Amino acid sequence: MGPDYQGGHDQVEGFTTTFTALGGKLVDNKPTYTPYPTTTNFVPYLSKIRASGAKAVYAFYAGKDAIAFVKQYNQLGLNDIPLYGAGALTEGGSLTAEGPAALDIQTVAPYAADLDNAANRTFVAAYQQKFHHAPSYNVMISWDAAAVLDRGIAAAGANPTSASLNTAIGQLGQIDSPRGPWQFSKSHVPAQEWYLRKVQHDGGTVLANVTESNLTTLTD
Repeated sequence: MGPDYQGGHDQVEGFTTTFTALGGKLVDNKPTYTPYPTTTNFVPYLSKIRASGAKAVYAFYAGKDAIAFVKQYNQLGLNDIPLYGAGALTEGGSLTAEGPAALDIQTVAPYAADLDNAANRTFVAAYQQKFHHAPSYNVMISWDAAAVLDRGIAAAGANPTSASLNTAIGQLGQIDSPRGPWQFSKSHVPAQEWYLRKVQHDGGTVLANVTESNLTTLTD
């Protein structure tokens, strides 16, 4: 399931293309798309899930749509049907607003705040000291973007231009990051690890996306 706009199609079909190629079957042989941005009541769509015989649900929603979707999924008592999604489904402020309704949802993203590497331990400790909560994926990529620009500008010479900066960034090689080491691929996207995360209580009452496993490294 996902919103009916280009980003929603990209996210959902990115999953379903591989899922079906590996032998997975979709209900009605196609994804369900909800009108965007007008859908706030997902019940008419969610109420069909149990009758469909689906063994699991994969969804992409973000922001207020993610909050409404997750809460209504819980309110309809669908929690016994595993819910998987793109990282945005339970990220940052959305997870805080979703509260216990998000428990046990599993998502995939290239970052989780509990990743056990030196760069992330330093990053998380500094962020929590200043803001009193764990950093989200969006916080981390903003940090990485600033770090890449800093290194690129330093390598681009005394009078950097857009062209020299672009060249310098392309030659940075491996970047030590809270997400784990990564580098730009030939097509200029991050070659990085992706993680399976599960919403759980992180050592107390706070809900967090806790790393379940390292899934794969995508290079292009």
